[in-house]
Formats: sequence, structure tokens, C-alpha cells
Amino acid sequence: MEIRRLNKKELKQFIDSDEFHFMPVIPITKHRAVSHLSNPRASDDDVLLLLAVEENRLVGYLGILADFLYDGEAVYKAGWLSASWVDPTIRRQGIAGKLLREALDAWNNHILVADWVPNSFGVYQKSGAFTDLACREGIRAYLRFNLGEILLIKKTFFRKIILSAANGILNILNSPRLFYHSLIFRTDDDSYEKLDKIDDESAAFMSQWKSSEMFRRSEKELSWILKYPWVLERSPECPIPDKRFHFSSVCNEFRNEIIKIRNSRYEMIAFLMLTIRNKSLQIPYLYYHSDQVASVARFLYLYMYEKKIKGITLFDARLSDYILTNRTPFISKQKTKIPYIIAKNLAEKLTNDGMIIQDGDGERAFT
Repeated sequence: MEIRRLNKKELKQFIDSDEFHFMPVIPITKHRAVSHLSNPRASDDDVLLLLAVEENRLVGYLGILADFLYDGEAVYKAGWLSASWVDPTIRRQGIAGKLLREALDAWNNHILVADWVPNSFGVYQKSGAFTDLACREGIRAYLRFNLGEILLIKKTFFRKIILSAANGILNILNSPRLFYHSLIFRTDDDSYEKLDKIDDESAAFMSQWKSSEMFRRSEKELSWILKYPWVLERSPECPIPDKRFHFSSVCNEFRNEIIKIRNSRYEMIAFLMLTIRNKSLQIPYLYYHSDQVASVARFLYLYMYEKKIKGITLFDARLSDYILTNRTPFISKQKTKIPYIIAKNLAEKLTNDGMIIQDGDGERAFT
């Protein structure tokens, strides 16, 4: 078996090749590859994709997202593991482990992983190359009924029909309550503005927190995330996903929005990058002062009400705690967490504890 390394230049050649066009299984979609190629933190020599090939057949692959890790004044080039797949007909033959070892070698052991699927953890643990970086606790809260997720019910065809009908009835009954809460939480004290791009005021506002962040994505990186998503919204130009790719690439609703919140004196008090995916909300990037947490929470309630969003997942500690301990219109609030691991070789170089990790750091801003 051969492990092929594709750097930035080679990845571009690969997605334009006849080989890629005729592959029965592809290791990356074209729009996801273009996002990697447009990454302002990716260098020409960075290995971005690993292919396990046996007898001219793709049997596994592993993607890597190029990034920088900041530790005080020190800056380290690092890669996040992404989109790991092995042909199910030949699993348990060590292919995932070989791909992982190749990634560690290609990136000088400067590798991170966030929110992995359970089947992958055994590979990371067995390698002995990783240690814990952080485990961020957060919440998953629902404004509208979505019983399959709230009750963690495994969906079958008939259950989907029943759950859809039950959700419809319950959400009709829930509508007056939500309208009542929208009146309670609406105020003239704050206003919000949706932006087409990150402006100078927002960039200056975010810069107040950059020195305490571990990955310090600036307006350049956030603009890249906005312009080059990995998941596309279904449209006449993008009607169906490429079924040759085994990860999500197209869904019914997917968009990113950037928001500024101002107080009654028209002072900027918060910046948010939001991701809306099939009526669920995440906040990849969030900047605000601690005394404005109520204003941010109030904005989220009203935004979710107006956009008919069902639920939100977030890991900002102050905002999670506020929602858990204060009166809210949410019908369900569940604690959740996201683990991060880091290669021991890189972890041993770090000297600063308590650096901030944003919800969108790593590949999470794209998924």
C-alpha cells in the first residue's frame, strides 16, 4: 500500500485531473479543496491531503487544515486533522494508523484534533502521540421542538414521520409562548447590524482579545471562512451532493452571517459570526465584554425567533452559564462538551495556560 502526500500545488493538480474526475470515491470535494487552497495560513509545501492507495484503488484518506498556534509571542505552524475515511471492506488492517503516522511525520508532529468521531479515538490513543489540550463545556438549547435531537431518539423511517408530525403540532402550540417572550426580550437599548464583510470597526473591536487567543484568526481568516465554506446550500446551481464523498458537502440550508451589536449610545458592544445549518445555530466566533453577556443572549433569542431557528449549540463559558442560570424562552437546555487533543511534541513547547479557543477554531467553522 502506498501513502501519497498532496501539498497545496499537488492538491490543485489533483482536483483538475482525469484521475479525480473518474474516481468512484473522492477524498475531497472541489469546493472544499478550493477552500484549502485559499487558506491564508497554508504554505505551498504544506501537506493538505493524504491518500492511501492499494493496487490503484483509493482505500483511505485523511485531510489536514493548515493553521497557526500562538503561545504568547511564539507562533507554531500546525495542522488540524479532518475528514478521515477508510474503506469499510478492509478496516482493521491498520490503514487509519498509517495515515495518522504519515500526517504526524509530514507536519513535524504539530497536529491537533477536535471533536472526533468515536471510532477515530482508538487510533489516536493507540498511537501514543497525543495528550489532552482542552475540554470545553457548553450547552445545546432548543427554542422550538425538535424531538429527535432533544430526546436523542434514533430515527427510522416511521419514527421520522411520527416525529415530524409531533414537532409540527407542538411548535404550533409553542408559537404564542415564543411571541410573548419576543415581546419581553425586545428592547430599544440595543440594536444590531448585519454586515456584508468585516469592516474596520469590527476588526479593531476583535483585536482587543487577540493576544489571549490560541489561534488568533484575524479578519483575513474570517473573510476566508465566509467566502470558502466546505458545505454548500442546496440551490439550482448546486442541487445534489457528490455521493462519492463520504462527508457532508451540501445541505438544504447553510449560511454564515456576521453581526455587530450596539448599545443605546451606538457604541459597538459585540461581534458575532453565526452559522445557520438546517435551522440550527452555532457561533464560530464571538467577541464581547463580560458585562454585555445579557445583551448578547437577548440578541440570540430574538434572532432565533425571527429566523425560525430551532436550536443553538455554543461553548462560550460566560454565555452558556448565563443561559443555564437565567430565565430564557428555551424549552430544553442540555450540557455538552467538545474535547481537543494535541500532539505531545507540540504540547511540550507550550508555556501559557488558559488561552482562549473559539468555537470555530480548527475545522469547526466549516462544519
